[in-house]
Amino acid sequence: MSEIHLSDDRRKLDVARIHGWLASSYWSPGIARDLVEQAISESHCLGAYRDGEQLGFARMITDHATFAWLADVYVGTQESPPGELEALRPAIDHHFGKPTVEEIIASLGREEDPRYREWAAKSLEALAKRSPTLLAVTLEQIRRGATLSLADCFRMELNLMHACFEHGDMMEGIRALLGKDTPRWKPRGPIEAFFRPRWKGAAHPLASLR
Repeated sequence: MSEIHLSDDRRKLDVARIHGWLASSYWSPGIARDLVEQAISESHCLGAYRDGEQLGFARMITDHATFAWLADVYVGTQESPPGELEALRPAIDHHFGKPTVEEIIASLGREEDPRYREWAAKSLEALAKRSPTLLAVTLEQIRRGATLSLADCFRMELNLMHACFEHGDMMEGIRALLGKDTPRWKPRGPIEAFFRPRWKGAAHPLASLR
């Protein structure tokens, strides 16, 4: 995949393309070509390019010392090449579609496809460093959240925040991060209590969310 390069060299700017972008934008509809050229000549401009083709443009009004005002930003609509996650999507769906954390870990450990083996090993390494209980809570949270409204997701998150602090592994993770040592997680335990409602109806601090 070709990389995107940034340059503030005005000579590289595709002025015709920039004019087309800005003339079709909501903030400068129908702007004249000569006005765009004047604005470029009096500003600090940045172009984004892939394989010599301009993909984006930004213009700043600045004294080049203490002040810069971002005046125009535009990213073209050219189709981007597939990203890394898109290439990994079959493996992600296969492994992380398992019903439990334990089955996800076991599935990752069996990955033999050369295209996904390195990613699976890194995923296993990352999971091994996390709290076993909170991994299970996160998986259940994702699955419950898929069927909830945004407001109910926020209410669930607040409930979980209190439960995670009470459980202790969250604080242990913070302690280990600050102390730069290995966290001492609690053994994997049941997670039902994490999702038990702490408030009823209108008593919930986020009850007014709709």
